[in-house]
Amino acid sequence: MRAIVIREYGSTDVLRIEDVADPSLTVGQVEITVHAAGLNFSDVMARLGHYKRGTPIPYIGGFEVAGVISKVASDVTDRTVGERVIAMTRSGGFAERIAADARDTLRLPDAMSFEEGAAIPVAGTTSWAALVSYGNVQPGERVLIKAAAGGVGVAAVQLARRAGAEVWGAASPGKHQFLEQLGVDATVDYTTEGWETRLPGFDLIMDAIGGRSFAQSYDLLRSGGRLVIFGAASSFDGGQRSSGADEAKDFRLIEGLSSANLLMDSKSLIGLDQRVLWDDRGTIAPWLAPLGPVLEEGSLKAVISEVLPLEEVAKGHEIISARGNLGKVILTMNT
Repeated sequence: MRAIVIREYGSTDVLRIEDVADPSLTVGQVEITVHAAGLNFSDVMARLGHYKRGTPIPYIGGFEVAGVISKVASDVTDRTVGERVIAMTRSGGFAERIAADARDTLRLPDAMSFEEGAAIPVAGTTSWAALVSYGNVQPGERVLIKAAAGGVGVAAVQLARRAGAEVWGAASPGKHQFLEQLGVDATVDYTTEGWETRLPGFDLIMDAIGGRSFAQSYDLLRSGGRLVIFGAASSFDGGQRSSGADEAKDFRLIEGLSSANLLMDSKSLIGLDQRVLWDDRGTIAPWLAPLGPVLEEGSLKAVISEVLPLEEVAKGHEIISARGNLGKVILTMNT
C-alpha cells in the first residue's frame, strides 16, 4: 500500500510516498481503508522533529482519518466490516490502510462525506476537552477563542455556541467575515496595537499561541475564569522554528506567577495535551465518543479549506505553515 513515510526530520522535501506493508491487526483493533485524512499543525511540528518521542523516525504521519472498516480483530464486537468510521490515530493516517484501536473510532453519520469526517477527530476532541471536559463552559459565559479560524478554532466556535456561550473569535482581519458567517458574536483583530485593552473580561479562553499571548490571556480572564493552553504556534515562522524562539519562554505565562496569584485572582490555568491524556487513559474515547450525538444532530460541521490528493501532501504542509487555511486541510486516497 502507499503511504507518506518520513525518514528524517526537516523541510517538506522529507515527505515521500513509498510502498509499505499492509497493517496487521492485534487485539482490539480494526483495519480501516482510508479515504480521507486530516492534516494538522501537529503534523508540521512532527515533521520538524518536535514530537520525537511520539513520532520517532521512520514514521508515517497523520493523526485522524475517515474510511471504511475492512477487517476486525476476533475480539471486537461493536464494529463491523463495511462500517463507515472516523478515527484518531497516534500516527499512520497518511496511508491507504491503517490499524486502529476500535475504541478510538466513531461511526461516521450517513450525511457526512469522508472528507468532512476526516476534519473532525483532532479538532473535535481537542475542543471538547478544552471547553466541556476541563473548561466547564456554561450557558451565558463569555468565551474567547484565539486563532479562531484554524482547524481547532472552527470546531471550538461551534461547540461553544452549542453550549450557549457568548463567543468571541480572535483572528487577522481577513478572516473576520468567515468567523461572522461561522456564528461568532464578536470578532477581535489581534494585529492592532493595544487590542487587548478594549475587551471585556472572559470566563474561558482557549490559547495555542504561546509566549506573551498566555500572559495576555491570563490578564483577560475575569475572576473565576479559566485559561486553557494547548500549544505554542507563535514560535514557528513559515513552518520553521523561529530563530529567536526559546522553549522556556514559549510556555511562560507570567514572570513570577505563583499559587498565591491564582488564589488571589481566583483564576484557573489548564494545560491540555491530547497525547498525554491518551497515554493515561489508553484511549481517546472519553473525548471522541461524546462527539457522536453532536455530529448526528448537525451542531458540529466540518469546515474544509483545501482537499488535496495524497501526492500533494507537501502543499498541504505549506498551506498550514503559512496559516493560509480557513478550516481544515484534507488529504484523499482510495478514491
